[in-house]
Amino acid sequence: MLKKIIIATALIAGFQSAASANVVYTWVTVNSSPEKSPLNPKISLVFTDEAVASGYAAFNYRDVNPATPGGDLVELYFQTGNMLPIKFSSDVPFAPAQGNRYVLNGGFGITSEGFLTGGLTVNDGQTDFTMSSAGTLFTFDHIASDGPIDASCTPSDRNCGGATGYFHETFRYTVPEPGSIALLLIGALGAAGTYRRRKS
Repeated sequence: MLKKIIIATALIAGFQSAASANVVYTWVTVNSSPEKSPLNPKISLVFTDEAVASGYAAFNYRDVNPATPGGDLVELYFQTGNMLPIKFSSDVPFAPAQGNRYVLNGGFGITSEGFLTGGLTVNDGQTDFTMSSAGTLFTFDHIASDGPIDASCTPSDRNCGGATGYFHETFRYTVPEPGSIALLLIGALGAAGTYRRRKS
């Protein structure tokens, strides 16, 4: 029984210590209208905790499927209107639309208040957009797609953009400190000892 408790505790501690230390930033729309595309997009960026702690996150991924890039960006999600979402995860190869060459490039300053500054360029072979910021306020400088983006931006429109917003920290994954894991192990051993004494 003691052996089982120790093994289970070690597995739990190992799982916790291996948990991702990531920080999620979500887009909040400030000005989006039929004249300013895209209309109410859903965007999230996830960076490593190390990058956030340093105050800067950068990445520059340019390759052909199925290459797997690396960098400060852990995940990206973008979707607006009826278009298919763009999804990126550093855990799996990026799959550009139609197998085309992709571009995923950005550099972000990270403020102590949890806001981002900087710029982003994304092209998955079907949809491409760029955005840049003045302070913490981002503007879509350009967005185009082979499919419809929204009512005012069709595939024939190559100069859509203008929507503004900002990225703000919404969630943070934390890794247990070594001291807390040690306490977990000590507690489990103590519980095991108590169990054995009661059994005998």
